[in-house]
Amino acid sequence: MKIVRPVVKEAYGFQEAGDDDDADEIKEANQALATKYLEGNYFVFAGRQGDQPKHPYQHPAISKIIKKVWFANRQDDGILFDSYFNPIPITLIAFVVTLIRWAIREWTTGKQAVQKLNQDSLREMFEQQKRNILDLQDTDQRSKLYIAQVQQKLYKAARKAAGFHDEEPLDPKSSVSANVWAGSMDLDNDLPLEK
Repeated sequence: MKIVRPVVKEAYGFQEAGDDDDADEIKEANQALATKYLEGNYFVFAGRQGDQPKHPYQHPAISKIIKKVWFANRQDDGILFDSYFNPIPITLIAFVVTLIRWAIREWTTGKQAVQKLNQDSLREMFEQQKRNILDLQDTDQRSKLYIAQVQQKLYKAARKAAGFHDEEPLDPKSSVSANVWAGSMDLDNDLPLEK
């Protein structure tokens, strides 16, 4: 959460409320923002057209967190385990969205109240977020294509953040394919442990 909280604060416009004359106004503004974003999952949308939210799962905070956590450089997990991240899995998007929701909830009092992560609450939120994405994906062919494009767009942006150009191939010596990784965990063989 040490990466998620500052991204959420900046991306969604929350402000620290000190003890000065403006503190109450800032707290009210933070409460209003938190309520607005949490109702109807509006925090996952990247824009609006009139009153209608547009571009679900393309809010810049989602991409920024994925980049900072899994694609910070050419040796980060998103690059080393490329086959697991290309395209960005729906479960990863749901996980990031869950953490964003948790961080926004911390602002509902108007002042950030950091809450310890609770496994049961997180699991419930994650399952709901994953269900939301899958329900959208299953709506029709256009929605299925849209989610696939979001996954690929997130991957390309993250890969670029790690220092790769669009068509630059990954170095096979530094990335681990799914087959190699799976093959390395063959539990039927004796493990080469020292005795």
